[in-house]
Amino acid sequence: MLEFVYFAVSLMGLGGLAKVLVVIGDAAAACPQTAAAARLGKWVVTTGFVTLGAGAVSLIAAALPALTANGFSGLYAATGLMFLALGAGFYIAATMLNNILTAARSRIDADPAPA
Repeated sequence: MLEFVYFAVSLMGLGGLAKVLVVIGDAAAACPQTAAAARLGKWVVTTGFVTLGAGAVSLIAAALPALTANGFSGLYAATGLMFLALGAGFYIAATMLNNILTAARSRIDADPAPA
């Protein structure tokens, strides 16, 4: 039962943060100059975030039996560690998406305007 609760909370957090990355990418795609980079970047970054996030969730779940030793409720520790890992991963993913868009804007700014 403990593992089910952990996985349910973890997958909701992972899915929610992934949705936020897609929404940010969609908002960035509204700019006609960087739309192509935003559309591609949102999927690359979101896929990487979900893959690494699922790995972190699984590794923490593997340690859950050790956390429940001696009558200690490991659910709180596992859930807290999971949210720390997903939060750090989300920060890195959002920064990567920003870097993709910044590089696209700098390429556009570097090109001379057609006469």
